[in-house]
Amino acid sequence: MTEDKDFGNLIFLHRLPHRSVVRLARLNTMEQVEAMRNLIEHHRSAMLAGAIIVVTGKLARIRFATGFEHNDG
Repeated sequence: MTEDKDFGNLIFLHRLPHRSVVRLARLNTMEQVEAMRNLIEHHRSAMLAGAIIVVTGKLARIRFATGFEHNDG
């Protein structure tokens, strides 16, 4: 879990091996807690499959290094 973009750059630009990464962009502490609770409840399989997840507000963008992407609001 991070607020930094660097992990996504390392994975997608440099193709480095990785586990899941969750980036919580511009969220306060309580929003981060709620976002993680929502991800664990609704997107556990993506998290276990090595997804790169960016949460901004109520939107979670879920991507895989293979290029698959979908948005959940």
